[in-house]
Amino acid sequence: MSNENNNLHNEETEKRIDSESISDISSCDRDTEEPVSATSEELGEEQDGYVLPEEPEEAPKKKKAKKENKISVKAYLFSTIAVVIATLLLTYSICAEVFRAKYADNLVIQDQGSTTAKVGIDLLNEYIDQYFYGEYDKSEMLAKALKAYVQATGDPYAAYYTLEELIELNNDGAARMCGIGVNVAYEDIDYNGETTPTIHVFNVMDGSPALTSGVQAGDRIYSVKTEEGVKKVGELGYEGTLNVFLGEAGSFVEFTVLRETDDGGYEERSFTVERKKIESASVYAERLESDATVGIINILEFNYKTPVQFEAKVEELKKAGCDKFVIDLRGNPGGYEISIAAVLSYFLDEGDLYIQTKSTDGTVTKKAIEPCEYEGDDVKGCSIIKEKIGIYKQLNAVVLCDENTASAAELFVANCKDYGIAKVVGVTTHGKGCMQTTFALNGGFSGAVKLTTHMYYSGGDEKLVGYDQVGIEPDVKVTLDEEQTKVNIHIVPQSEDAQLLAAVELFK
Repeated sequence: MSNENNNLHNEETEKRIDSESISDISSCDRDTEEPVSATSEELGEEQDGYVLPEEPEEAPKKKKAKKENKISVKAYLFSTIAVVIATLLLTYSICAEVFRAKYADNLVIQDQGSTTAKVGIDLLNEYIDQYFYGEYDKSEMLAKALKAYVQATGDPYAAYYTLEELIELNNDGAARMCGIGVNVAYEDIDYNGETTPTIHVFNVMDGSPALTSGVQAGDRIYSVKTEEGVKKVGELGYEGTLNVFLGEAGSFVEFTVLRETDDGGYEERSFTVERKKIESASVYAERLESDATVGIINILEFNYKTPVQFEAKVEELKKAGCDKFVIDLRGNPGGYEISIAAVLSYFLDEGDLYIQTKSTDGTVTKKAIEPCEYEGDDVKGCSIIKEKIGIYKQLNAVVLCDENTASAAELFVANCKDYGIAKVVGVTTHGKGCMQTTFALNGGFSGAVKLTTHMYYSGGDEKLVGYDQVGIEPDVKVTLDEEQTKVNIHIVPQSEDAQLLAAVELFK
C-alpha cells in the first residue's frame, strides 16, 4: 500500500503566523555624491535641434541682436533648470545625512568583508546566528515558517505537521489514546440555582477504565483534581479539563460528576480512575427509548477502526432485537477514504463505484468496491472482506445528517442517495468535496505536509457535479430549534430530537 494517506477529513486550519513588515530603506543607505552641473549633452534633447553655425557670417546689427537674444533666453532657462536640479540634489543630500544621523541604529549595513556565497534562508540563518541579541529555538522557528509557507498557498485544508503532530495525527487515525475512555461534550446546566459549566459524558466506551469504575452515560463532569488542587470545569475550561484526563498509562485521575436523580436534581459522585491505553470509539450505539426495536448507530468519524466498530454495533443491536436502524452522521467531520470504502462495502455490491476523483491535471479515477487486505495493525480494520460485501444491503435504515456532516461522511450520504441505500433526514450537509493527501518530508525537514490534491464525487455522480461548497440536500428536511443547535447534538434528549423522531416516523 502507498504510504500516502488520502484524507477526506474536514479539519480546522492552523492559526496564522503574523510577521512584522520590514520597510525598504535602501535608497537612504547610499553615499550621496556632490551634485554636478548639467551639461549641454544632458540637456541636448531639450534644444529642439538648435545648432550654432561654426563661423557666423556678418549680418545687420538688428538681426544679430535678435539672434543673441534667443540664445540668451535659452541659456537662462537651462541655467534655471540646472539650479533647480542642483537644489533638489543638495536637499536630498542634506535629508539623507539627517536621516542617517538620526536613525543610524536602525540601518542594516552589509558586512563588506564577508565572502559568503550563502543566499535566502541560509544567509538569514547566518545573520541570526551572528547578530541576533536574544535566545531562540530554531526548530520552533522552522516549524512556524513552514506552517506559514504552506498556509500561504490559500488552501484552507493545507497544513504542515511537525513530527510530534504527525505522530499524534496517526494515533487519532488509529483510534489510540491514553485516558479513561469516554466521549464527551460541553454543557451548561442549572445546579443549585446557578448556571454551571460541565462536561457531559454521552458515551462510555466498551472495556474502558471509566466503565469498570462505574461512570455512566449522562454523567456531567463537574470538577477534577489538578496539581494546584481541585478545579471546577468553569475554572479550567473545556480543553483545560480534558487535558487533565490525559496522561501516562498507570496513573490516576480524580474527578467528581453530577448524576441526575429521579426528582430532576443532581447528586455528586466522586471517582478515581486509572488511565490506560485504549482503542477510542468512533461508533457507539443505543436503542430508541420509546421503541426498543429501533437501534441508533452514531458514527463520530471515519478512522481506521470505524468499519470494525460499525459492524460490531449493528450485530449487537440485531441480537438485542432491533430490526430498524438510524445511522446518525450529524457532527461527523469525515475521515479516511479507506475507512469510508470499507463501511460502504457493507451496503454495496462488488464492482459498484463508491468514489470518483479528479486530479489537478483533470485525470478522473474511478474506484469500485473490491476485496482488499491491508497489512499493519493500524489499518487492517479497513480491509474489505469478500464475504462481507453487501451484508447490510437490505438493512432497514434511515440516515441523519446536518450542517456539520462533512467530507467522508458526506460521501456516505451521497452514495446512500445514489444507490437507494437509505432515506436521508436532516438539513443540507457542510459541502466539502475535496481530498487532501499527506506527504512525508525528508532532506532535513521532519514531519509532513497535507495538501488538497483532488476533487471527489460519489460513485453514482455520472456528471461529476460534486457537492464541494454546496452540500447535499436531504430527502426529508427537518430543522432543530435554535437552542438545540447551540449544543452538541449527541446530548439532545431523544424525546426532543425532531430529526431523530422524523427518521423514526419513516419506518411507519
